[in-house]
Amino acid sequence: MTTSRVAVHEAGHAVAMVLLGIGLRSVTIIPDDEALGRTVPAEVPDEYDDGFEKWLQAKCVSLLAGHEAERRVADAGEVGIESVVDDDWYEVGGFALSLAGQSGGERMVVLQNRWLAEARVLLARNWSMVERVAGELQRRGTLSGSEVSEILDGGREPTPD
Repeated sequence: MTTSRVAVHEAGHAVAMVLLGIGLRSVTIIPDDEALGRTVPAEVPDEYDDGFEKWLQAKCVSLLAGHEAERRVADAGEVGIESVVDDDWYEVGGFALSLAGQSGGERMVVLQNRWLAEARVLLARNWSMVERVAGELQRRGTLSGSEVSEILDGGREPTPD
């Protein structure tokens, strides 16, 4: 996978995390022994916290946003081969199973399809932000959550008073 595709993939995750309120500690396209890039949430709530299910669903959208961002720039048939994409889908499947329960196969599919649709809409509305973050990742390799937020703030429309 090219560095530019890894940057777009990780930028998709990062932009979604910030916009969905998950919070972002850092994002990198510097490979390690486990991954070609990594996006780290600011904080993972305890599973017994009141907002955990909402956080988990936003996390799933952000996981799929990486896949979908990469799909937008890849040639037809390229996406899905690399393990980084498979790992995101595997993690989403596990989260869907935990929310749907052991007998919730149909509910799992519904959840995954809903999260995928939400990721696609989020990216369509904010694609220029993904491109800007990906460009900075290619230039610098790693960005903190506050640096990503600064990049996004520079591209958001001002809210009317």
